[in-house]
Amino acid sequence: MSKKILIVGHTLKGYPRNDVLVRAWQQCAEIVVSDIKNDRWRLCRFAWQLFTKGFRQDLILIVQPAQFFIFPSLVFKFFYSGQIICDNFISIYDTYIYDRRLASQRSVKAFYYYLMDWLCCRLGDILIFDTNSHKDYFIKTFHLSLLKKMFVLPVAVDWPRLAVLSEVEAGALPQNKFNVLFWGNYIPLQGIEYILKAANLLREERNIHFTLIGNGQTKKQIFLMAEKLKLDNVTFLPPVEYEELFRYVGSSDICLGIFGQTDKARRVIPNKVLEAMACGKVLVTGYNQSIADFFRDGRELIFCQMADSQCLAQKIFEVYKEPDKFKGLGIQAQEVIKTNFSQNRQIEIIKSFL
Repeated sequence: MSKKILIVGHTLKGYPRNDVLVRAWQQCAEIVVSDIKNDRWRLCRFAWQLFTKGFRQDLILIVQPAQFFIFPSLVFKFFYSGQIICDNFISIYDTYIYDRRLASQRSVKAFYYYLMDWLCCRLGDILIFDTNSHKDYFIKTFHLSLLKKMFVLPVAVDWPRLAVLSEVEAGALPQNKFNVLFWGNYIPLQGIEYILKAANLLREERNIHFTLIGNGQTKKQIFLMAEKLKLDNVTFLPPVEYEELFRYVGSSDICLGIFGQTDKARRVIPNKVLEAMACGKVLVTGYNQSIADFFRDGRELIFCQMADSQCLAQKIFEVYKEPDKFKGLGIQAQEVIKTNFSQNRQIEIIKSFL
């Protein structure tokens, strides 16, 4: 008899990572999905869904950001006889204090975010992580017992959706240019300042053009840097819809990953890194061990040093001068992704766990 599971959280629909995650669980158990609208009433809605639907389920899966629902979850746990699974896709303590540096490490906010993560780890009878490095970070930082039930469930690429999106009409980027594309939130993890410095180093190569799509915390500083450097080989665009984004991906010659000088940047495998390679694109990204566990430099992608604009510029120039040498990288990466980052792989891991 299959398990009955309530999956609850917000951004369950529309966010690629959670879309695929929910569908994978649906292949393994009887699923009830409660997508909580992200507004000021979200805690009330979450509590209502948990207490009206949760008691009939064998397991509760609280999807990221699970920390924001910690207090109603702790009350529910007191009455619930089943097991709660917490999706620890991110640490809000690490994200807000060390990665985005939104508050001092000795501040009240830092204590609050640490407490939220710590409580979330105690709430969950079972914890999910996306990489082994991330799991190790949680064990060390939040003092988790090795006897705690934990498993690694890698991010999965939404192959059916990407297959459709990768065939959309290209042409969104400048014609007759060698197009280097970045998309993502403007946060320290991305290391966008190193992309601008690389663009500055390549400014004499008039055929190389950079397009940056996104918005966020460091946008003002990035725009000021671009203005100071007087870059005319960089175009800034606001965020676009997920479907529209792939018109730009299809037009690009190189896609860029992450380059930030933060501990988190050295642990994660971002969705966009996998999606770019899944579309058959040449990807250049900063080296981290989590990515290197699966992909080889010069075989499936191109690594450069984190926080090193000169190294990034050099790698981009190499692809620009010898495109035929690197055009097979995306195809080879697709095979690795199908093996390790597909919904079928997630289903195998979940079934094994259950």
